[in-house]
Amino acid sequence: MDKRDAEIIVRLAKEGKQISKIWEEDFPEYDYLDIYWEVYGAGKRSALGTKRMIINRLHKLTTVPKREQYEPTENLFFRSQHD
Repeated sequence: MDKRDAEIIVRLAKEGKQISKIWEEDFPEYDYLDIYWEVYGAGKRSALGTKRMIINRLHKLTTVPKREQYEPTENLFFRSQHD
């Protein structure tokens, strides 16, 4: 895979295009795994991966009791005042 194709693949993933769609629509000449490793090997999250991470964190917050939701922020607030 040449550098230009790799950059396009990473850009498409950042814009939110699924790896399977990049493979099928834009780069069918490469193997799926080649595209997958290019996206994740670049050390960048795809837009879809970032969205899933945020959604999972929000879901976790809604399942945590209210008191526990505020503890980490209170600790940060009090530490910054006393440091």
